[in-house]
Amino acid sequence: MATRVEQVGQTLPERRPELDALRMLVVFGLIFFHSALVFATDDDYYVKNSETTPLIMILAGFAVVWAMPVLFLISGLGSWYSLCRRGAAGFVKERLLRLGVPLVFATLVLNPLPQWLRLRSADPGYRESYLAFLPHFYDVHIELAEFPFLLQGEHFETGHLWFVVLLLAFSLMLALLFRVLPADRVRPVADRLAQATFRVRGAILLPALPLALLCALAGMEEDYAGWHRWAYLVFFAAGCALAADDRVRTAMRRAAVPAGWGVSCSPCPARASPSRTSPSPR
Repeated sequence: MATRVEQVGQTLPERRPELDALRMLVVFGLIFFHSALVFATDDDYYVKNSETTPLIMILAGFAVVWAMPVLFLISGLGSWYSLCRRGAAGFVKERLLRLGVPLVFATLVLNPLPQWLRLRSADPGYRESYLAFLPHFYDVHIELAEFPFLLQGEHFETGHLWFVVLLLAFSLMLALLFRVLPADRVRPVADRLAQATFRVRGAILLPALPLALLCALAGMEEDYAGWHRWAYLVFFAAGCALAADDRVRTAMRRAAVPAGWGVSCSPCPARASPSRTSPSPR
């Protein structure tokens, strides 16, 4: 069967409605995911129902281990389009405004309340007022080993904003590479890789190798939806590659079925099933 190859270098669309719909579906599903954690038995969530069931974690864990990679993949696609349209400096400015400003505001203003509610829910004898708790939340120190979650504290957390922290870090890394790497050297290499990806069946599945190595050597991180934080960089980079060259997108369509099976059968340890998209480790 002949495979259609899209014209390389065609004008990139301003919006990809199918990706917007997929992203909306995932985000809408995450609302139910986080609501369900109130009734989960094994998860350290902010509040808990008096009656819980282990079934919640089986269903929620299965959903979230593919939902978050999808969001990072789509973010990589959109970031590449934005970077090419705005340039490195404009892209960084746009990312800092759209991601950095809401991240700082929500971390300082909104995140302390859920953590205070968790303490009250976990300990019926906890009587500290919210205003008295706030200084404990802001008592932080820097841990370089936790990059990009540099601020750590006994009660401090990024909460559900861990996705924004990683996305902002990946975006700034992308802009830096775009700015410092010489285009005349990168372009031929990228062209050969895209051509090989299109010609060699199954080559599009090779990113599964670094994912497997991360899972095996670095382990999984329950607080980041079961995947290791740097595994999401692989998905983000894959999104950039899909946006950068039509041949990669064609190869992805051709390998859609085995790629889908690979994601659904991704190595996720037993303890990752109760994963949540909430706080980063303290």
